[in-house]
Amino acid sequence: MTQPMQHFTHTDDCSTEQLHDLLELTLKIASEPGQYFGRLAGQLLINLFYEASTRTRVSFETAAKRLGMDWRTLRQKLNPELVKVYSARSR
Repeated sequence: MTQPMQHFTHTDDCSTEQLHDLLELTLKIASEPGQYFGRLAGQLLINLFYEASTRTRVSFETAAKRLGMDWRTLRQKLNPELVKVYSARSR
């Protein structure tokens, strides 16, 4: 396995090999989810949502709970122009 990622906000954040490893891990977790319950106990997940997205928020929180993580969800309503500028800079 390659060097672990600290943050993953865009596919440009990682190499092709890291993306491949990430997809392999997701398939492994999907096939044997019980082996991963509590695996990330003590870790913290911060979700930052600029727009309301109940399904996405609940999916992330459910996954964090299954992995034993603590999580916080921040909601921030931003000016759409600022979001465009931030998105362009993060790529």
